[in-house]
Amino acid sequence: MASRNPSSPPVQIPQDVLDLLSRIFADCNDDVAGTLSRIPTTHEDALDQLLISNLDRIAPERAEHSGWIVNVETHFLGGGHHVGRWEIADIGILVILRRGRRTWSKVAILQSKRLFPQGAKHDPADAERLFRWGFGRLVGGYTPVRAPRTFEFTDASRYESLNLKDGQATRVSAYEAEMLIPVHYMLYNPVTIPWQRSLPTAANKQQLPKNDIGCRIVRATQLQALEASGISIPRYGDVSTIAPPHALAPFEAGWRLEDFIVALLLGCHEGKVLDQTLDETLELLFYRRTYPIAAAVAVNLEVAD
Repeated sequence: MASRNPSSPPVQIPQDVLDLLSRIFADCNDDVAGTLSRIPTTHEDALDQLLISNLDRIAPERAEHSGWIVNVETHFLGGGHHVGRWEIADIGILVILRRGRRTWSKVAILQSKRLFPQGAKHDPADAERLFRWGFGRLVGGYTPVRAPRTFEFTDASRYESLNLKDGQATRVSAYEAEMLIPVHYMLYNPVTIPWQRSLPTAANKQQLPKNDIGCRIVRATQLQALEASGISIPRYGDVSTIAPPHALAPFEAGWRLEDFIVALLLGCHEGKVLDQTLDETLELLFYRRTYPIAAAVAVNLEVAD
């Protein structure tokens, strides 16, 4: 008999638990993608907070057939301590399978970037200035909306805050090499591309189409490989040409958020299994407020005996 893969969960996770988790993260994906589609100027940190707040509203739930309990917990540290610095990840995902006193844990760290509409630019200096200005910008920094403006997402739209030649990309690569924990990018996209949205909007609410794109997950190494082709700030079209690293889940400009969590993280094809030798790494990543992460999500799976 073949021995069990030591990186796999110690027990088989029931299908109703996987279905429940898929629904939870698909709903988050839909909400975040819908927000960017309706408000194309939404900032990345607001989208991060929206994803976390969606998960924060999930009550502990018992899977119907297996009796396993799924309990999602969140902890938002906020991003103020990252102003003027480069963080490694915005959101850390911990999956913890609990059976009595025994646990099995898996981690994935996600650096989020949003797709910018055509013509919009990322200005780090302006973002820091507005942060330091604080609430006063809501009065003194207000720009009147004098005429409708149309925002358009196409294959040529760029992830403007993702520069493969800047300090953050270099630190992500160095972190992966030092800590041996892979970093993934979570790319916030509208529900479909091409997509247009005019603001201010008409009184009647625009009906959104099915979320065919939304939040997509890509290995950091895959994105960094684009630099060899002379790409510094990737377009959506560039990301959509990345070949899937394996056929274990559908891949088109990345994996859907829910597929990444359920099929790949729990399936032990992406992320990192934690053991005692990684205790210090886990402490540095999740427990110290000054370290490079803004929020953490723990997906607790309690085994029914």
